[in-house]
Amino acid sequence: MKKLLLMAAMLFALVPLRASAQEDHKVFDYQGEINLMCGLDMYNEVGYANLEIVNGIRFSRNLFVGAGLGLSVSMGDEAILIPLFVDVKGYFPVSRSVDLMAGVDLGTKLDYFYGMTGGWLMRPEFGLHFQFNRGLGLNVALFYEAYGYGYILDIQEYTNLVGLKLGFHF
Repeated sequence: MKKLLLMAAMLFALVPLRASAQEDHKVFDYQGEINLMCGLDMYNEVGYANLEIVNGIRFSRNLFVGAGLGLSVSMGDEAILIPLFVDVKGYFPVSRSVDLMAGVDLGTKLDYFYGMTGGWLMRPEFGLHFQFNRGLGLNVALFYEAYGYGYILDIQEYTNLVGLKLGFHF
């Protein structure tokens, strides 16, 4: 009985050591983001507001890759668009808690209310990243969005947005 109790005590003592050793060898970190954006279409002079959720992997302190889904509202004709995109960001350290950030979103926007076929979305961004603690940070960036789409009757339209992006990541 003593041997059995001794083996059980050793097993319970080793379990926490093994779990902590596994956490130390973690290669990738999950990163989720919630982005709020405001932009102005330079051609049509129409404002846009956007809310996005991005989920991805932080490969290192310098590289993030994720996929995003959003909701974009046009203030001119009150159209609602759904952006679907891949988000890639590079972080360039300035200090322990501040990084320069450069990124690009590539994807499309969907709008079934007006019969749009979806087009090509490209959104480069440049800004600053502030890391508050291990799990919480803030991105502040300027972006340019180029988006071209066509209607079912092959009429092409383009938007050229310039705006500000505020992103909270966890």
